[in-house]
Amino acid sequence: MIGSYLLSGVISVVFLVSYLFVIIDIEGAINHPTGYPFLYVFEQAFSMEAVNALTSIVIVLIFAGTLSYNLSSSRQIWAVSFEIFIVGRRSVLTSSLVRSRRRSAILALDRKG
Repeated sequence: MIGSYLLSGVISVVFLVSYLFVIIDIEGAINHPTGYPFLYVFEQAFSMEAVNALTSIVIVLIFAGTLSYNLSSSRQIWAVSFEIFIVGRRSVLTSSLVRSRRRSAILALDRKG
């Protein structure tokens, strides 16, 4: 896992350096009508069809990364909240709060901690 993380970092640095060498005009890239400098680089290197294909690949990768991040974080939140409920159920469910008429416990937060 550490190896893949380090390899990803090295590949990212190589990509960044090669990307910076490809930019012909930095002002033109920054002031591109779309507002996205990578589209300027794509337009300088490829035809419009290739730009559309590469941009769609970028969009799919961003979508997949965002989806993966959201799904993993929701699983972590669910797991932690479920674990806290199971481990701390005695402090969350206070049995001393029993209504005299109904004889049912009230789900309440423990005021001690």
